[in-house]
Amino acid sequence: MAAQERLRHGPQEAQESKEHKECVFCSIRKGEIKSFKIAESSDALAFMSLEGHPLVAPKTHVSENLEENLEGVTAAFKLASELVPFVKKAYLATGVNIVANIGQSAGQEVEHFHVHLVPRRDGDKGPRLRLVNVPKKKEFGSLASKISQEYENANKSS
Repeated sequence: MAAQERLRHGPQEAQESKEHKECVFCSIRKGEIKSFKIAESSDALAFMSLEGHPLVAPKTHVSENLEENLEGVTAAFKLASELVPFVKKAYLATGVNIVANIGQSAGQEVEHFHVHLVPRRDGDKGPRLRLVNVPKKKEFGSLASKISQEYENANKSS
């Protein structure tokens, strides 16, 4: 499958052999795929998506397991936050959604962590992030406790 077919975000012009499927964002970083580069830091790269908004990705490959490279994830969010005022100005936007989709069910289409910078305007009626199956308020405490316990258990073994 060609990179263009796999990728709705990021630059087109990808050539990929059937034998070797490489990460599209890693190819963009290496300059193997043309992109509309916006900015970069030592650990992150910002470029335009095919959907018309900026993306920011760590230069080092990071999949769904963000703990693989917390420095890269942090660098992506840092560069994204630095770009917000300039995105607002360029798009004449009044706000920006900074969104990271983790996992296919969340909408992640490229298996390389990245942050979307989606410009917004007052009254644009664009989608807002909402939980689909909202738990009842009486379940909030038990959910928070489950998350907290799992987090604590994971950090005890580290």
